[in-house]
Amino acid sequence: MKKITKLILSNKDVQEILGKGESTAYLLIREIRMKRGLKPYAKINVEEFCEHTNMSLELVLEQLRKIT
Repeated sequence: MKKITKLILSNKDVQEILGKGESTAYLLIREIRMKRGLKPYAKINVEEFCEHTNMSLELVLEQLRKIT
C-alpha cells in the first residue's frame, strides 16, 4: 500500500521543498494566493504550487515523502 502524501502545503513544506528561508516561503505562498485571487488565509495545494513554480508534480510529491 502506498503512503498518502499531503495535499495542502504549509510554509514549512515550501521551505523544505525549495531550500529557502521562512520569509521567502511565506512570500511565495502569499504571491500564489494573490495571483489566484484567494483570501489571505486560504490553503495552497500541491497542484497550485506546482503550476506557479513550474515544478513537476512528481518531484514535489517525492520531496514531500522525504519530509514526512
